[in-house]
Amino acid sequence: MYHGSCIECYLDGTDDSDRKLLSGVYFVRLEAGNYTRIEKAVLLK
Repeated sequence: MYHGSCIECYLDGTDDSDRKLLSGVYFVRLEAGNYTRIEKAVLLK
């Protein structure tokens, strides 16, 4: 379990090629050092 300080991230609504994403459910991978976690994110427009 990760016990570091609170970190914030945000989804700006674009993919890696700067194309706009559609509304839907996405899986987000969070990585820091040897820590990895996958979370669901919901994008509503």
